[in-house]
Amino acid sequence: MIRKHFIFSAAALLSGLLLLPAQAANLPESGICAHRGNNAHFPENTLPAFKSAIELGAAQIELDVCCSKDKKLVIMHDLNVRRTTSGEGDIRQKTLEEIKALDIVFKGKPVEGVKVPTFQEVLDITPRNIWINIHLKENRLDLLLEIGRILEKEGRLEQAFCLCGREIAVEARKVIPGLKICNPPSEKTFADYVDSTIQYGFEFVQPNRKYPVLDAENVKRLHDAGVKINYFGVKNGDHCRELIEKVGVDFPLCDDVTECARAMKEKP
Repeated sequence: MIRKHFIFSAAALLSGLLLLPAQAANLPESGICAHRGNNAHFPENTLPAFKSAIELGAAQIELDVCCSKDKKLVIMHDLNVRRTTSGEGDIRQKTLEEIKALDIVFKGKPVEGVKVPTFQEVLDITPRNIWINIHLKENRLDLLLEIGRILEKEGRLEQAFCLCGREIAVEARKVIPGLKICNPPSEKTFADYVDSTIQYGFEFVQPNRKYPVLDAENVKRLHDAGVKINYFGVKNGDHCRELIEKVGVDFPLCDDVTECARAMKEKP
């Protein structure tokens, strides 16, 4: 099976793609998904991490969305700010101003000039010709609808999708029909996971090491149904390349985008 792989450059971003509506953008069929940005080299879920991934040619960026005390959408994986910032406590109990006052910590050291970004700030630096993989850190319908409304207003519904609970996804699509959804992997077998994805009509899946084998038959079933396959659990650049070229994964989630991009470019 011959499948296209896409590598984007900084020059491509400057060519005007950033200004095109999402519907007109040539979204990639497969490639690297930058898990929380290029987080092996930059603080996770920060603008430098996402910018690095974009410059290296990531076909998709993955980010985590939380809601602050004053109902602002901020990007952080943990609900407690302790691991990635100089602060302590639940991010949901802090205002955006309080969150912005925190220093980002990377490999045990504060990073000068880098702050927790908002969802809007990430959108503002993301070109319209790559996918945006959005994980909700709370399974809340109001949060999903707020994200959907922003994507709709920005003209980005075609390039973005949300990983969230199935029940709220179904309800949200009654309000925002164009909202794309990634089915969370909760079934015991990969075959059952494929069945539920097709049944719900979701556009993405994101299996992980819970499913040791992504068999060719079920990968084909997903692709035949128009479903794109992410994968969480990439070991290194060679593994990333193998997942795309041999297994049929569309977008492996990579922590070290630098290494994975190098491995993809070494392809004959």
